[in-house]
Amino acid sequence: GAVAGDGDGDGYVPPADCNDANAEVHPGATEVPYNVIDENCDGRLADADGDGFNAPKDCDDSEPEVHPGGREVPDNRIDEDCDGHPPWPRAGGQAKLRWKALASGETRLLSLMVTGLKTGDLLRVTCRRPGCRIDYRARMLSDHAALNLTSLVRGRQLLPGTRLRVRVRRRGHAASVFIFKMARRPRLHPLFKLRCRWPMERTLRPCR
Repeated sequence: GAVAGDGDGDGYVPPADCNDANAEVHPGATEVPYNVIDENCDGRLADADGDGFNAPKDCDDSEPEVHPGGREVPDNRIDEDCDGHPPWPRAGGQAKLRWKALASGETRLLSLMVTGLKTGDLLRVTCRRPGCRIDYRARMLSDHAALNLTSLVRGRQLLPGTRLRVRVRRRGHAASVFIFKMARRPRLHPLFKLRCRWPMERTLRPCR
């Protein structure tokens, strides 16, 4: 009654049997919650919390409120919808840079404004290329609908490829990082990107 090629004697052979060294693992076997073993070889783990989603798509199979499409609860540092990002709101509003392109290919900065700052926010402006040695840091002592930082940048002429960064950090929020990269061709706009950094992480991510 043995099946040729059935290494564990459970009546199934690879590839249908996804672990031919374990007789408890084969198509149709009963799934055991929490053991991180795919007993029935369907490519999914048991739905231990009964929310209709199996691990690994369900990023916390012990909590029925956590699953793909789950409702996010702000500021609780739990990723209810399993998209890889807890629902921290973004700090700060926007950074607005005015500039003038020069025939030499350099970009002359005219003004810088940051909006949406709140009391306690940590602001940092950095630029580390010739003509733009800036490392400015400040803690907001009051709310600022619009903070004028023109004195930091006015008249500076930046080489192509130079990056000016404005970072706003706020407790319990994703930090906003506004990045202006000077164009490498004359008369073109500086490239602008907004990125977020989640608390306790170093990686910059696209903001949600």
